[in-house]
Amino acid sequence: CALVVLPLVAHGVTAIGRIKAELPETEIVTMTSFIEEEKVTAALEAGASGYVLKDAEAEEVAQAIRAAHAGEVHLDPQVARLLAQRMRAKKEPEPVT
Repeated sequence: CALVVLPLVAHGVTAIGRIKAELPETEIVTMTSFIEEEKVTAALEAGASGYVLKDAEAEEVAQAIRAAHAGEVHLDPQVARLLAQRMRAKKEPEPVT
């Protein structure tokens, strides 16, 4: 299992997809300052195993790397909160009968 820590720059999502296509056993953790839902979901859909913000503490980055090496997904807590909030907001309330 190879591991790549990749800054999520303009072509980062494309790079993730290419790396995963050519080396599917490679785990990729992105480091970025972006906390936008579209960028997060694009990176994860392309095959990223982790999403860490650049201001993360060293231990947070280490946790993301360990998780990716173990085949798990690690999201920065702010990113996980954003995704959870968006998912809740998109859920239609069930009609009351």
